[in-house]
Amino acid sequence: MGVRETLNEKPAIAIGGTIGIIVLGLIFVTYELSGGGAPHFPTKSYYSVDDGASYFSDDIKLVPPFDHDGKQAVRVYVYKCEGGKEFVGFLERYKNGIRELKAPLTGDKGWLKGPIADKLTLIPCPDGASGLAQPVMP
Repeated sequence: MGVRETLNEKPAIAIGGTIGIIVLGLIFVTYELSGGGAPHFPTKSYYSVDDGASYFSDDIKLVPPFDHDGKQAVRVYVYKCEGGKEFVGFLERYKNGIRELKAPLTGDKGWLKGPIADKLTLIPCPDGASGLAQPVMP
């Protein structure tokens, strides 16, 4: 006797199996929505007070620039290429509500805004490695 014939003769098995699958699905959805497992959204970001020479992690909700131990901190975006070390790709701050970006270690005059600044977000791998660098989260 096949599975189809068994289910036709005993519909309680089919109903029980269907209910079991629905219950398992609801448990999985509830677990995911309650924050179970790995976090779905980052809670930390990287920041620097020395133009990207070094960086630290803090709450992602901080809006740069902000005061950090008496110095102005800006957000930095850290990247890594396969087999390489981490490096700062670009810095970010908000001035008069406008997002500004700049390359690291270029001093205070290098801040750009608008479409020209967006070109800074495409980070090539340094030292001749092929491809684009991958972002690193704290």
